[in-house]
Amino acid sequence: GSVKETLSLTGSPALTPGDIELNNSQLDLDPFLDYVWTNRSVSVYLGDVSWSRSQFRLVFSGVVEDLSVKGRYALSIELRSALDRLNYPLSSATLDDGTPVPLAFGEVSNVTPVLKDPATLLYKVHTRSIGGIAEVRDSGVPVAFTVSETDNSEFTLDNAPFGTITCTVHGDADPVYADDVASLVERIATEFGNSATRLQMSDIDTVAMSAFKASSPQCVGAYATGTDNTLATLQALTSSLGAGVVVDKFGKLSIAKLNDPTGNPVMTVTDFDIEEGSFYKSERLKPMPVRKLAYNRNYTPQSDTAAGIPEAHRKEWAEEWKYVTAENSAAAELYRITDPAEDESTYLQVKSDAEAEVSRRLSMFDRQRYIAQFEGLRKLLLLEVGDELLLDFSEFDAPVPCVVVGVEPNWIEMTVQLEVLL
Repeated sequence: GSVKETLSLTGSPALTPGDIELNNSQLDLDPFLDYVWTNRSVSVYLGDVSWSRSQFRLVFSGVVEDLSVKGRYALSIELRSALDRLNYPLSSATLDDGTPVPLAFGEVSNVTPVLKDPATLLYKVHTRSIGGIAEVRDSGVPVAFTVSETDNSEFTLDNAPFGTITCTVHGDADPVYADDVASLVERIATEFGNSATRLQMSDIDTVAMSAFKASSPQCVGAYATGTDNTLATLQALTSSLGAGVVVDKFGKLSIAKLNDPTGNPVMTVTDFDIEEGSFYKSERLKPMPVRKLAYNRNYTPQSDTAAGIPEAHRKEWAEEWKYVTAENSAAAELYRITDPAEDESTYLQVKSDAEAEVSRRLSMFDRQRYIAQFEGLRKLLLLEVGDELLLDFSEFDAPVPCVVVGVEPNWIEMTVQLEVLL
């Protein structure tokens, strides 16, 4: 068995577990049943009994879900991607009364802080140092506040409140403030979640992350509760840019972005690289000639703002999201698309960034596209989601560029089931 990884058309990864079946016909593996397997790191190597250990090749690095019995003479090691190490709540930090402490990453607007001390009107917005509190509002009206000298994620009101207290925050800044996707992914994956299973910097593909930081510096922000899932938070951050968190075969975390082919494929695939007769178009995608993105989330929509606030501002505070749209009217007419675009929420904060992203998504899917599947031979085993290929085989009249969106290797047969976006 193996772990299947897919990159959806919205960028979020999906993981399908696999397993390794062990022959226990001599019952010599029975002692394995007494071992603790859950959440142990696992590395899978391929080789031959005639090879030296140094010749074996690493094909998978992840974690073990558990060991199970498969009939009388077989055991099964159930595998999970290294991403499963992040499948835990972001934080267990609480106030004295048990209220979870919120978490602020990047720039977040109009969030509700937790009241730490009613007697002193002390509020808190994060578990550690932040970039700063831009403003505090009481029922939509800016009010005076004082930041704590010992913890800048806390502040006190200078006067008693008369309504809902909200604030705009520049989040986590330990050691420095960051609001781009890659920097926040690195920070959350290595410093939040379960301390026993969270990643180390050695588990990060720092070269790939640096490249993503350079190409995708857009400002994002997320305000979460400690009980929110770490992996889900990372997925939401990366999907804001049509990307997803992934791990390579070495167990290194990186970000894969769903892009149209750039003309720089990692390899050309010919008839000699695929199992004969295995290629087919498995999914016909619905064209999307109209796209609508939500950005700059208002975390505390308020319909009861104080009197005297201008009507335009009152309306803005009552709405949770701002929106940008993009449309290819000719394509909408061609494909007879009359339904309004579905809202696609993001953690983007800046209108120009949201406009660029909605235009990018429109350009990718405003026409008829397909998902195709085929069984690749040995040469294709090392491909990963997000890789660009050039398909140059008899199925097509001319070479066709594509992007890998699904990978399921078969380590025993030395083949790989691939899904590509045409």
